[in-house]
Amino acid sequence: MTQVCQADCGTHGVCMGGACRCEEGWTGSGCDQRVCNPLCVKHGSCKDGKCQCHQGWNGEHCTIGKRRPPRVCVCVCVCVCVGGGSVCHKTPSQTQLAARFLRVKRNVEMRKRRERDMQGRLF
Repeated sequence: MTQVCQADCGTHGVCMGGACRCEEGWTGSGCDQRVCNPLCVKHGSCKDGKCQCHQGWNGEHCTIGKRRPPRVCVCVCVCVCVGGGSVCHKTPSQTQLAARFLRVKRNVEMRKRRERDMQGRLF
């Protein structure tokens, strides 16, 4: 008795019980589509046995993520004027700003003292 399938099973399938049974490596109702590696569907789609990767993915099975360009950060800087000069710091909080201001002020005062001491020694 001849089996009858709705689709032509082509050269890569056999009609069994009214449906095409595909050879290994083939799929589809008529066994006319090549199979891709199962990993392909995570970040791509299968087209005739080859994985077509979604944007941002590459590799034979679309398992390699492309490197993204580095993010650009915008930092808020606060300039503190001490002794006629200004020093800029990234300041995520007011507490850190106050602590940095005191450190900068102390460093500037120490630098001025050293300069005065050095000038006094030269004369």
